[in-house]
Amino acid sequence: MFIDIDRAKKYNQSMIWTLIIILLAVSWALAWRERAGLSRQKGAVLLALRLGAIIVLGLILLDMFPRLQGRKKQNLLILADASQSMTLNDGQPQNRWQRALAIALAVKLPGCKITVLHTSGNGLQDEIPDSLTQSLNYTNLSEALSLALRNKPGAILLLSDGNHNRGDDPVRAAAAGIPIYVIGFGPAGGLKNALITDVWNDNEIEAGQPAEISLSIKGMLTGGRTGLWENGIKLAEKRLDLNGDTVVTFTIIPKPEGIHRYTAVLENSGKQKIDQASAVISVAKKNFKLLFICSNPGWDLRFWQQAIGLNPAYTADILIKQGTGWKKILSGGQDVPGQLDSLDKYDAIIIGNIKPGDLPTAEEQAIVNLVRQKGRGLFLLGSFHQGGILGQLAPISYSREIKPVIGTVWPAPELFNTGMLEITKEPDLKRLPPLSLNKNHGIRDDRIFLLAGLQASDQKTYPLWARAEEGLGRIVQISAEDLWRWKLAAAGAGRDTALFGEMVQSSLQWVLGRDGSGFEAGPERMLNAQGQEIKFNGRWKHYSRQSGQRSKWAVTIADSSGHKTTYKLADWGNGDFVAELGSLEPGQYSYTTSLELGFGPAQPNGGKQIFLARGKFFVEPGTDELRDHLQNAGRLKSMASASGGKYWDEKDIPEDGGWQKNIKIPVSPNPSGQEPVAGILAVCLLLAAEWFLRRKWGRI
Repeated sequence: MFIDIDRAKKYNQSMIWTLIIILLAVSWALAWRERAGLSRQKGAVLLALRLGAIIVLGLILLDMFPRLQGRKKQNLLILADASQSMTLNDGQPQNRWQRALAIALAVKLPGCKITVLHTSGNGLQDEIPDSLTQSLNYTNLSEALSLALRNKPGAILLLSDGNHNRGDDPVRAAAAGIPIYVIGFGPAGGLKNALITDVWNDNEIEAGQPAEISLSIKGMLTGGRTGLWENGIKLAEKRLDLNGDTVVTFTIIPKPEGIHRYTAVLENSGKQKIDQASAVISVAKKNFKLLFICSNPGWDLRFWQQAIGLNPAYTADILIKQGTGWKKILSGGQDVPGQLDSLDKYDAIIIGNIKPGDLPTAEEQAIVNLVRQKGRGLFLLGSFHQGGILGQLAPISYSREIKPVIGTVWPAPELFNTGMLEITKEPDLKRLPPLSLNKNHGIRDDRIFLLAGLQASDQKTYPLWARAEEGLGRIVQISAEDLWRWKLAAAGAGRDTALFGEMVQSSLQWVLGRDGSGFEAGPERMLNAQGQEIKFNGRWKHYSRQSGQRSKWAVTIADSSGHKTTYKLADWGNGDFVAELGSLEPGQYSYTTSLELGFGPAQPNGGKQIFLARGKFFVEPGTDELRDHLQNAGRLKSMASASGGKYWDEKDIPEDGGWQKNIKIPVSPNPSGQEPVAGILAVCLLLAAEWFLRRKWGRI
């Protein structure tokens, strides 16, 4: 609905065009009269200069009139809240909407264009109803202000009760550089009922550590209680008598690791739910238990122990085949009889050069199940012969017929993009002593990611270091038989390098899910309110323009029914990525973020996935639109203050309209950003040139 619509702009444009046409006609007539005594060429030059000056003058006028008009006439956008709470009467003959509409229609600012819009489920609408028969069951003031600002008003007059209950913080949206004047409707004051007004908690803790969830509760309540729930189980409860404000804190120990969602429920004395709020805590695992299994302890075991010894996050047990049984060396160094029966308590299993048959089939299957179904890590050291369940699981497999080949380490094309080693280590990697492995090898499938190989004298490269995703778990393999050569190199005999330790550390990090790719991606918030924009952010430390052009970044979202939607993360060109999913319906969602690195036309099967992370996030239902009938004057005042505007309560609005004088609309900037100096100078130069030529040719 528009009030005081100005049509002078079209009228001014018509007058300017009429003036230009008259000047062109007069110029042409003068040229026709002066044709005698001038050659056709000279007459054309004078006419061209005169016409050029007239055309430039016309363009200046066409540009100046709208700008001059814009400086005089400003835009005020009146934004009316059409949510369900605006239908309340507050004991008056008219409800809040009708009272707001009366004020909107009475606004009259001389020389100002006024637009009245109201909120709706389909954005902002200009058809203003007398009564709200189809009011919104939520209030999203942040979204309403964002939509209003797209109209580029000089100022906004917001008519609302301030009961924002969906979307982002409206105070932040109000601080957009345009003054927002606010009139609040409904009685202001304390809460009628007890409500949970805020929740804060530890966002991330280490497994086994306590966490706190605190609730800010305001209002009046006698004989009430508040309980903390997870997955339908009540974890704790506290009784509550309230007349004002209080804080209730619960202390819990979340387990196992992962994302935990808790719901705090506020009940009255009759055990009826008054309000509820949610909190999310991420439990991170920071200490890991490893198991090393081998047939013959030797250099491989000692070297591996040294490689992990400097990392306090790892504790390792060792199982060594001894006759028909096993000997177990605990992390403290004690020897005890061992068995392969408690594999489930380990986060990763490392298998050294083990003889065929030393691992019973049942234990092999148990290890496979731990990797595929429970997401445990598997690290294979040394070649694994084809056959057996684990042999089929190995990324690189070898036949029993041994045909040894010796070669030097050579990194795969995209090793350093995965973050398994820094690019600065490439010269050291190539200087490592030669190793031997079996020529007769096989790559399990095209999902295997080769990290490095051995380049032999026959100019062929044989796989040495590889990794693979397997179900929920991960597998890494270093396949050489004589890693003792690198042990000597690390000790200083020959080449002074110790890269094997770094390879072990990065391999363990990867199989344990502590990804070393340098790529991180996840939701901006684990807990979102209904109507909030869901956003995923990513960061790739090893990004380069070349690798970025050959890569794909994506996030796949699955709702509780299993329906999946995939979004591509937009590449900002500097290693930062973002995907905006919009708002989602309330519920629990799982996500998978991935980075796939392409290798160009040389590999027609496409790229390999170097990053994969899974998780979940939640969208909470919006609060009841009518749960609190009072005006949120504090929020409305904050919005006005953040924008440089002013707040009034509806009862402070006089009928004579004097309050409108306080609405100050800033002067609109020059749309073109430039004054017409250059145009005026061009007109002067063209007319001066015509005068000079006329004088030279004796026409003056």
